[in-house]
Amino acid sequence: MPATKQTIAAQQAQSDQMLTADQPISSRQQDRLNRQSFSNALATAINAWHGNESLVIALYGEWGVGKTSVKNLTLENLREPQTKQPIILEFNPWNWAAQDALQTAFFTELAAALGNSKAGKNSAKTIKQLRQYAARLRLHGYIYTNIPRIIGITGTVFVALGFAASFISNLWVRGVLLVILIAASLLGTATTFVAGIMEQFVATLTAKAQAEEQPLEEQKQALARELKALPQPVLVVIDDIDRLTPAEIRVLFQLIKANADFPNLTYLLLFQRDYVERAIGQELGADGREFLKKLVQAGFDIPRAETSQIHKVLFDGLDQILNQNEATQHFDQERWSALFPEALAPFFSTLRDVNRFLAELEFHIGVFRPHGVLEVNPIDLIGLETLRHFQPDVYHRLPDLKFRLTTEVHRVLSEGSKKKHQAVIADLVTSATSAYCPTVEELLKDLFPPASRNIDDAHIVTTDTYPQWEAALRVCHDRIFDRYFHLALPHGQLSQVMVEQTLACLTDARALTDELLSLKGQGLLDAILGRLEAHRTEIQTENILPVLTALFNIGDDLSGGRQSAFNISPLDRAYRLARWTLTRETDHDARMRLFTSAANSSGGLYLPVNLLRLDESRRKEDPETCAFRQQDLPALRKDAATRIKAHASILGQQQYLGRLLHMWGLWSDFVEPRMWVQDFIKTDEGLARFVSVFAYTTTQWEYGKPPVTEWHMDAGDISPLIDIEELAERLDQMNVEARSPEEQLAIRTFREMLERKNKGIPDEPFSPLML
Repeated sequence: MPATKQTIAAQQAQSDQMLTADQPISSRQQDRLNRQSFSNALATAINAWHGNESLVIALYGEWGVGKTSVKNLTLENLREPQTKQPIILEFNPWNWAAQDALQTAFFTELAAALGNSKAGKNSAKTIKQLRQYAARLRLHGYIYTNIPRIIGITGTVFVALGFAASFISNLWVRGVLLVILIAASLLGTATTFVAGIMEQFVATLTAKAQAEEQPLEEQKQALARELKALPQPVLVVIDDIDRLTPAEIRVLFQLIKANADFPNLTYLLLFQRDYVERAIGQELGADGREFLKKLVQAGFDIPRAETSQIHKVLFDGLDQILNQNEATQHFDQERWSALFPEALAPFFSTLRDVNRFLAELEFHIGVFRPHGVLEVNPIDLIGLETLRHFQPDVYHRLPDLKFRLTTEVHRVLSEGSKKKHQAVIADLVTSATSAYCPTVEELLKDLFPPASRNIDDAHIVTTDTYPQWEAALRVCHDRIFDRYFHLALPHGQLSQVMVEQTLACLTDARALTDELLSLKGQGLLDAILGRLEAHRTEIQTENILPVLTALFNIGDDLSGGRQSAFNISPLDRAYRLARWTLTRETDHDARMRLFTSAANSSGGLYLPVNLLRLDESRRKEDPETCAFRQQDLPALRKDAATRIKAHASILGQQQYLGRLLHMWGLWSDFVEPRMWVQDFIKTDEGLARFVSVFAYTTTQWEYGKPPVTEWHMDAGDISPLIDIEELAERLDQMNVEARSPEEQLAIRTFREMLERKNKGIPDEPFSPLML
């Protein structure tokens, strides 16, 4: 459904809220960590202060522990109606790096705060004194900063022009530069002269003003008397000091120290103590801790929040995010309960950790819900987001280790490579912050069980668990892994919406067939078969007939080839899914009826034949796992041979013609199949097609090398259907050059097979056609 302006605005508002989630609380109603009692006590202490000098209070706390939140709660308490409600100035030193500018700004803003307070009308004289004091500081700073700068710039221009003229040989250009140089010289002289006059003029004015006005120290004493007479104390709050540079911290503390003798003035400073101590030591060459001891009269550490409280905020946030985004489908509560205490909890020690993590998690859940359904496992996403946020060095190495972390670990894991694999995983763990290495190791074990358990003989991961991981969208499955790091579905992968649409069709054979054919048209048939196999436990007994029928409908066009030694062909996937679905029915009589009904009502031919054929092969090795009983086989074979014969008119179009002909002959007799072959090869097209279906390839894969493919053909596959010499004579009569390259390759393979036969060289021991 297209997004409306309202929904877009709502989504934008939600996004804005997510990306600003790490804001300090501003009122006691938002307090979830029981900081109110500490804030109330601090506010009471500030109100109770009375003294002839300033009081400097420091709130110490590491980054993210909630210093600003405690400050806000304290100020909320102080602003409540009371006898001596203080005048509050929240001073931000970030914009005032120079000492003179910082002092001027401080007293200017202090005057403004006093003017805006209830005491402003009765404090006009104090405000005037503050502004005059700020003006005096500003004048001194301007005079002694800017005049030398102007003179310096003029001198620099003069020298640069003279230097440039000395390297120029062109008389005209050199003459122009000399004129400019003379002008610059005159200008510099004039500027110096004017600057000198102005400096003397300013000095004269300053001397006159100083004669008429109080000296600066007397003016400061007068200001102190006015501050002491204020009916309300003044509280100056300076937050985030630990975000300043060391030089800026030095300037700020020098300002506080220089004005610490003003009465009725309280400073509330908030910073991370060890950082500020190092900055002061670096800038002043002194012991930073001793410096603070002389300046700060009362220092308090922000009380640590209880871990259980912080985790409750995390859990509440996770519940809200997952429920709002309908992302709880694959949330395994038992797994979470085992995972969180050891592998996640140590990362969340402050409310800031929680808030920033939740904001980023909610953003990524939105990315992974492009169609309204979460495309990843929520617990795996939480785990990976934890690594990305707190241990980025570990997280950024994961995409390059897919083969070692996922269900593809068997590609690189062998008896001789276990030590190397262990070393790679150990190196990944040690890339974490040292204090968190054990925690990261536990998290990686949970996220990527193939990586850890396959190197431990006591904990072997078998392929039986792979479908479960794929169905749960686990990052440890090789077909799911990439989407977590691409932040999108890789090419050729199904969206979870498509999977759920397909699962919704399990009760209707026609609807399921149409859905599978639609996905085939998009090149996603193999992908959906793999996902259906992963979701096979969702196929209920009442769904057996429609699912079997739909699989039989599409079976004729499924490829039996593999792209690598480890891949499963679409045909094999369909066979495994069909067999598993059929065996959901435990009653053998009912199972036989379901199979026969699905095969007879289906438009497909090969898959039911293949299922029966492979079940016979299984009987030789493990009869207990066979889908059919021995006494049911004669009737099933006869029924299958009858269906093949009924499709004789279109049999030549079948991809698996060779196997169908063999099964027809084996399950009845070879008379009718031989007659069909004689009729089929009367045309060159039929002859070339018949030979082609018996050619097969074998491919050898060796890790690190390209695959080696060879073509084969076995006389034993063909001879039950037609005499080999007769077929060779028929081929000799055909214009081979007129056939397609693939057909020419099959005919050449036939002749090589015939040559080996005539030399007495036997066929390959196992023909894929009959496996």
